[in-house]
Amino acid sequence: MAESAEAQKGPFPLTEGKVRGYRVNEVDEFLDQIKATYEGGVAEGEKVTASMIRRRGFEVTKKGYDPRFVDAALDRLEEVLFDRERRAFQEKNGLEEWQKSIESLGSDLALRMRRDRSARFTRRSIFSSGYRISQVDAVIDQLADRLDQGLDVRVNDVRTVRFYPQRRGYDEAQVDAFLDAVVEYLLSQR
Repeated sequence: MAESAEAQKGPFPLTEGKVRGYRVNEVDEFLDQIKATYEGGVAEGEKVTASMIRRRGFEVTKKGYDPRFVDAALDRLEEVLFDRERRAFQEKNGLEEWQKSIESLGSDLALRMRRDRSARFTRRSIFSSGYRISQVDAVIDQLADRLDQGLDVRVNDVRTVRFYPQRRGYDEAQVDAFLDAVVEYLLSQR
């Protein structure tokens, strides 16, 4: 009883019934790590980075934190840390170096987007499933079109994209790394 009363005092609403949410103690520990990073209370190698937030997952359980609220908070924290990381990089290396690194990232992304459909990423073996190729290619085509036309691409749209599995589909790790790079590029354009 004390555990659920304690969890109710947490920063996010809990799921109810059969709905699963993020394991409370995992989220709380990660938030503590982010807070320590933000306040400067950790060694360089222990700092939480924006990309670590982007890639973080949590176990799910009954009476866990509602993922919608946690994800929204982590998205905001990612943007705050990314902005700090950008400023630190610019202070250390200069604005020109920052711009070069972002141009290089944009170039790398464009090269990947210009690859032929069905050949943009490594495909899984015949015995394994990966992301559905047609879905990934459609998302990349849409991203490429919007970026080429100078239209706004919302970071949250990239963060929340999901793909169905497919035998011999695209390698998930490669696609996820590409989407992480797109998020980083979009954040750098703000």
